[in-house]
Amino acid sequence: MKKIVAMSIIILFGGTAVAQDDAGVTVPHEVIEAFGCLYPTTKNVSWDVDDVNYAANFWLDGKAVSLVFDEYANVIKVKSEIKLYELPLDVNHLISKEYSDWRIGKASHIDSSGTAYYEAEIKKEQQTMVLVFDRHGGLLIKVML
Repeated sequence: MKKIVAMSIIILFGGTAVAQDDAGVTVPHEVIEAFGCLYPTTKNVSWDVDDVNYAANFWLDGKAVSLVFDEYANVIKVKSEIKLYELPLDVNHLISKEYSDWRIGKASHIDSSGTAYYEAEIKKEQQTMVLVFDRHGGLLIKVML
């Protein structure tokens, strides 16, 4: 029965999204439909689910993208992988000054409810740290992983 329901959903939405995450939690129809309206040609989507939010993870133009929807199918966060040179100059300057012995691994642009952030993952030997900056390059958060 589960296979029939899953196949029906895939056929109904043209294969644009997977209806369940790896843990078997169902993504609401409205969320899948909202994703399909935004990215109708995207086919390989994986879903992550927390208590009330649903994240669609996929690749777009060779870059990783994550859209987070609330329980009402509203997009509340978009995280897009960016090239290192796309970070604001102030971010690159701060990293080269304050973390000169660290290497930038990857960078992301985040739009969360209309507020823009940048994230840089930096590495040194076996250590990894995530730095979060405001849109002007001011350091907001640093977290050791």
